[in-house]
Amino acid sequence: MNNNNNMVALRGDHLLKFNYMTKSKGLGDTIEKITKATGIKKVVDTVNKATGKDCGCNKRKQALNKAFPYNPNGTWLGQRYKKIKMVNIDTVYQRVLALANKEQRGYITPLEYNLLANQAQLDIFEQYFYDRNQAARGPGNSTSFSDIDNILDEKIAIFETTTPLISGVLPGNIHRLGSIMVIPNAQNPNIMVEAKNISSKDWTVISGAPLLQPTNERPVYIRANNNVQVFGSNNLDLSGIPNSITVNYIRQPNKVEWVYDVIGEKALFNGSPAKTTHFQHHGSDETKLVIKILELAGVIIQDPGLIQYADGEDAKKTQQEKQ
Repeated sequence: MNNNNNMVALRGDHLLKFNYMTKSKGLGDTIEKITKATGIKKVVDTVNKATGKDCGCNKRKQALNKAFPYNPNGTWLGQRYKKIKMVNIDTVYQRVLALANKEQRGYITPLEYNLLANQAQLDIFEQYFYDRNQAARGPGNSTSFSDIDNILDEKIAIFETTTPLISGVLPGNIHRLGSIMVIPNAQNPNIMVEAKNISSKDWTVISGAPLLQPTNERPVYIRANNNVQVFGSNNLDLSGIPNSITVNYIRQPNKVEWVYDVIGEKALFNGSPAKTTHFQHHGSDETKLVIKILELAGVIIQDPGLIQYADGEDAKKTQQEKQ
């Protein structure tokens, strides 16, 4: 199989590489290609022919393609998870106020809440990657629902996205770069290959050695901050060619805002989609957001009791997830 035809499925912080001659529509096509490459499909087809019974492989393939579809560039970016209900910013605020006001602990204004909410979601977002690395070092549980590794992949998948590379400039909201995919032949846009990341020092050596130089089928790229150069055949910079390069990456969370109208000297929530921005986190993180905001609020209002309560709830939540 030609190693130049690499398609990539991006899951969390990992790249799952497969060699494809044609682009898969979804996970079902990917599994079929793996079974072909390993010889499993040939054995199954032989048995089917001998017994006259259908294995149901095609139906399973179609079902998996529907459940786990790929984006046009051949990457699975968690469409399944993006349908999961996200966290309502007003629900979190009301829970925060209820707990903060308990026993007259103090009031958190909308302005303070918006500042704390954005800091809290960033803290939790960053924690995903730390926990992901920690989970990778330990054994996974037999049940996927309780497997921390899978839970974190599910949460990170919400922030995975893909976009065309424009003039060699990476998106401004990028948090972690997954892969850079290149269409080597404009006549066949269904085939994409992954560019290899190299350093400027490596490029100095590679560009001058004919046997090491990149090709459109074996492209390389150099990253400098938020700019990339992608090189193909004849050391040509492909970065400026429209619609030829796609970037797969994990984006930063969007800024959240609890928008309100003042009526009768009271701040009333305005839930208009055109104004309010909710949390993008997985619905299971609602309590964690409440706890984190309480923790940050406790630091601001110098309330050690509030901090202690938040720490206790956070420890309880973490223990439940581990179990």
